[in-house]
Amino acid sequence: MAPRFRFRMARTARRMNDKETAAHRRRDRRQPRTAFKNDLDKDKTLPKLEKDAAKKDVELLIKQADAVKSRTSDGKPATGEVRQLVEQVAKLQTFVDAHPMPTMTNWQAVQTSLAKLQQAFGLTP
Repeated sequence: MAPRFRFRMARTARRMNDKETAAHRRRDRRQPRTAFKNDLDKDKTLPKLEKDAAKKDVELLIKQADAVKSRTSDGKPATGEVRQLVEQVAKLQTFVDAHPMPTMTNWQAVQTSLAKLQQAFGLTP
């Protein structure tokens, strides 16, 4: 019996190869390390404790992205690692929603890369 896939309306199925997945993962890893951390440093309205906690969450995000890269580079399944990455991004999204900053345009790049990884691994956003 052929597998059945359910898609939301107006969405098309697309396969991504390992190189595309790794490229999005690299972009996802580099973006928070430089731009998002810089955004946090520039914002003077955040209390130091909250800023430090957010930076730790960004470091954990980077570790999760590295785990995805390692698994996909080795040709091993990485769905569990991508799920952990999604959870970490959701945690940071809660912070971003609670602390709107005018310089948060860099966060959109993280969201875009994550959406492509979710598509590649068949996880619903």
